[in-house]
Amino acid sequence: MVRRCIEPVMGLVRMAVFASVMTAASLVHAQASLRPMSPPEIAGRVNWQPQCSNYAILGYCYCNGVPCAWHVAHYLPVSFIETVRRPGETLVVGLDFSQMSLAAGAGLAGHTRQINQEGMDNTFEARNYSLPEQYLQWETGCMTCKSSYAKVPYSDTSNGLVGNWGSGACGTLSNVLNKLTSFQRDSGSGQGTSMSLYYASEADALHWRTGCRDVSLTNLLRSNAFTCGANGLAEFAGAAEPMAQLLGRDACIGNWSPHYPRQMRTRGPTQVIAAAVAAYRSISIARTDTQTFPFPVDTAGKFQLAYPKISQCVRPGKVPLPTDMRPSPDGAFGWIYWRPVSCCIPFEVVENCFS
Repeated sequence: MVRRCIEPVMGLVRMAVFASVMTAASLVHAQASLRPMSPPEIAGRVNWQPQCSNYAILGYCYCNGVPCAWHVAHYLPVSFIETVRRPGETLVVGLDFSQMSLAAGAGLAGHTRQINQEGMDNTFEARNYSLPEQYLQWETGCMTCKSSYAKVPYSDTSNGLVGNWGSGACGTLSNVLNKLTSFQRDSGSGQGTSMSLYYASEADALHWRTGCRDVSLTNLLRSNAFTCGANGLAEFAGAAEPMAQLLGRDACIGNWSPHYPRQMRTRGPTQVIAAAVAAYRSISIARTDTQTFPFPVDTAGKFQLAYPKISQCVRPGKVPLPTDMRPSPDGAFGWIYWRPVSCCIPFEVVENCFS
């Protein structure tokens, strides 16, 4: 059965009705509704079980023809993503997004919680952060690759339809980047043992509520009768333009949802899947638009719940979800994003690690 795979982009008028004006009182209430976690606590909620890490020793690495290191491959947690119901609300201790929410403007920074708890219409704010590697090393010892091995420079292969296309329609991307930079400077985020902020939907409020930077891409896919098939892959009714075929490879988040338009609203899936879709879309924007997310974003990664419960891992788009990925009583979710890595770990490092 083929399901609908293009969500309509909300108009500005509908958006204004949809998002009520945020008040300072509601922000204080929102932040008080959650128990924020410190960076060590977040790192401590990474699930290092084999189902997530897939750790394997592949053999030796050689130096001048002589074995000098272990060649290992595994999945590595690289980012913490929070999806919350209200602007300003956060799961990270010491951070305050209320001013960024208020600065987004009337009608844009409004309450995002939807009444429907059955998952038919869900909206979330989303933010993604780096994971403090020093805390991860405490958990794993010396036998894991560094996060730098998972980083890949961004390269736009979509002729401008994905990435910086249409930034003027949503306000300039430089404005979004300035807000993110200012927040990190003022909050101390990204320094010392704290967590760098890659993206915050409040800094990108207009696009996050409408998907306006994705209009051209969405229209191109729609005009080529694009759908996401039951197998989670893009399907076209008849012959499709080469560009549509190219973009179609990335247009479905498996069986979870359409990828585009990358906005906060998801209709149809469960609450948990809708939150995961929001998390995936947020790192996609940070990867291709602001280009602040240094890791690839695709279904080769893994997602794991870190809040409200610690769950098993699942590939983006896979259904059914693990049974321990359950709805959140307060509507907020914390996600760990994993990437596959491979590296060489010198014998002396391993020896020092266990000495």
